[in-house]
Amino acid sequence: MNLVKKIAAILISCLLMCMQLSAYAATPTPPSYPEMMLTPQKASADVALMRTALEEAHPGLYRYFPKVEIDAAFAKLEKRVKTPITDVELYGEISLMLATIRCDHTKAEFSDAMTKYRRDAPTHLPFRFKLFDRRMFVFGGDATQGALPRGTEIIEINGQSVSTIIKRIERAISIDGFTDASRQTKLAADSDLMGSDFDQFYPIFYGFAPQFNLSVVLPSETQAKIVTLAAITFRDWVKLPWQSTAYRDEFYKSIDWKLTGDKTAILKIDTFVNYRHPVDPAGFYSGFFKVLN
Repeated sequence: MNLVKKIAAILISCLLMCMQLSAYAATPTPPSYPEMMLTPQKASADVALMRTALEEAHPGLYRYFPKVEIDAAFAKLEKRVKTPITDVELYGEISLMLATIRCDHTKAEFSDAMTKYRRDAPTHLPFRFKLFDRRMFVFGGDATQGALPRGTEIIEINGQSVSTIIKRIERAISIDGFTDASRQTKLAADSDLMGSDFDQFYPIFYGFAPQFNLSVVLPSETQAKIVTLAAITFRDWVKLPWQSTAYRDEFYKSIDWKLTGDKTAILKIDTFVNYRHPVDPAGFYSGFFKVLN
């Protein structure tokens, strides 16, 4: 009788395991980004075009480093693309080169294919964060999968310490001059690219991850624990809780005004960024000034 019970228990255990495996197999896995292998001829042509554009049009190409050092950075990139390279690897190498110019207005955007993939596929962290001396603390998270409390410290991401990850990817961040301390702010929030600079460059150097295995310390605890969160799309990332300034705010939609009395009014302008959807400032202001007059 005991033998029959043991056999029955084993059969039930096997059945439950099969059910779990079936459920896991039925869960759709987002397709990975189809990296494109570029020939040395194609990659070299892209780099040559970029170099020509910078040397002919960039007004501050040698502002912070002499020409010999910028030429050395170009030479390193040109040597790398003489062997086959993927579009993801090329983006990383170009970003590292551009960062040596130390101009916050000189950075590379993703290709159309990479932009579409990152917009629609879940690859972004499911929370916003702030950095303090390369330590990452949650600011606001994705409520659909149980948001981490604000103030939670992220110790590791997919087996790598946060400080190690940051030290690697921060080299690709474009900054103005020697304002190196600004890298922490740009890692957490940069409206020029697709999300924070951390979200921009993490998959470039560590691969596109459909989920993140995190070692975290909750605000009310002292011991780290492991939490697994699914990645989210860029569309969902822009909806995450953040400060008052909207992601990629633009001039034409950043103006607010109100009358505060018969002869007084407040005109508030949140940003002067006016290059993605440019409008004529004088014409745009005229409507407000007409009423204010």
